Amino acid sequence: MNLIKVMALGIAPQNLSLTHGFGLMPAFADRLSPQQMADLANYVRSAVAFDGKTLPILR
Repeated sequence: MNLIKVMALGIAPQNLSLTHGFGLMPAFADRLSPQQMADLANYVRSAVAFDGKTLPILR
């Protein structure tokens, strides 16, 4: 999934099987400015990347 799309539109709760699934992630498009979304995406990408220094900065 696309990180920015998930942050903007959220994820509906889904059941993958009778015993496993994942819950809701709310949408933030109406709560964050475009710059705040870019800042958050940059933070998440650099926090989980193997080498965050080589990632392009989103604006």
